[in-house]
Amino acid sequence: MENKSKVNDELMSLKGTLFSTLFFVGGSIMLWTGVLLALYLLRF
Repeated sequence: MENKSKVNDELMSLKGTLFSTLFFVGGSIMLWTGVLLALYLLRF
């Protein structure tokens, strides 16, 4: 029973890490897209 709980905790931790990584990467891409779009629009 102890081992199963440990595996579940590790899985939840892995999911949290994956989620935060996706959130960070997605946010960075959206931020850069916004910055580039703003610069492009300000150029004209």
